[in-house]
Order: sequence, then C-alpha cells, then structure tokens
Amino acid sequence: MPIYTLGGCTPKIHPDAYVAPSADIIGDVTIEANASIWFGTVLRGDAGAIVIGENSNIQDLCILHEAVTIGKNCVLGHGVLAHGITMNEGAALGNGALVHEGSTIGAGAIVAAGSVVNANTEIPKNTIWMGIPAKMRGEVPERISNRFQNTLSDYLELKVRYANSLIQENRD
Repeated sequence: MPIYTLGGCTPKIHPDAYVAPSADIIGDVTIEANASIWFGTVLRGDAGAIVIGENSNIQDLCILHEAVTIGKNCVLGHGVLAHGITMNEGAALGNGALVHEGSTIGAGAIVAAGSVVNANTEIPKNTIWMGIPAKMRGEVPERISNRFQNTLSDYLELKVRYANSLIQENRD
C-alpha cells in the first residue's frame, strides 16, 4: 500500500485498521482502530490533518483532502469527495456524494447518493439530505438508518476477511 511521508508528516495507521493495497495515504493522516480504507481511495493530508475515526469505512475511489475529520462509525460510500469537512459519529455519505469545505455533517445524518453539499453547510443530526444542491428532506427514516448500520457491520467483517486472505497474483 502506498504510504507517503510528506513535509515530515507520516501517516499514523492503527494496527487493527485495514488499508487496501491501492489506497494512497499521504502526509498528516490518522486512521483509528477497525477503520477501513478501500481500493483506489486517496487520503491527501498535505493541507490539513485527516482523521478517520474508529470503525469507519471509506469505500473504493473516495478522495479526502484538506482538513477532514470523520468520526466513529461513519460510512463513506464509493466515490465520495470530501474536502475540508467534519462528519460526526454515525453519519453517512452515499455513493458519489460531494461535500465541500467548511461543511459539518451531524451525528447520524445521511447525505444521499449523488448529492452535492455546498460549502459551509451545517447538516443537523439525524437528518437526511439529497439533491443538487443538497437540501434537508426530513429526519432519517429508521429503515435507512438500519441499512447504514448493516453496511457498517458488513465492512467491519470485510476488513477482517481482506486483511486475512487477500493475495495479489502476479501473472506474466
């Protein structure tokens, strides 16, 4: 896995975290216990610290840049772009969501797949936001909250499976 020290900042990765071999982890990045960083993801901590909280998963092809804080038990779906944001515990960003600088995602809040959160948006806890630009659509329904909790559990299991059995094959 490409891990890069930059400007004297070396990523700190908890031994119980999983980082896929094709993820790029650069500079001032902290990945806490049981977090997972998946294939093709870039965590670029060159313009502010990036912190990935315990049990959180950053799925394939995500890009995180500038000062980004992801709390515990968060889900970032495939292809998320998070630039200079804060996510509180249990929040989720659906596949392809774009969340711009200065935005805060409240605990348990969900940004739907494909949504665009404009800069400096405050998303209250336990609300669901969707659209371009994203707008609040109400409280998070229990069935959707449960789906993200299942995703969180699934990725905790997947990280163990990949850590224990992924083998790269070289075919010439």
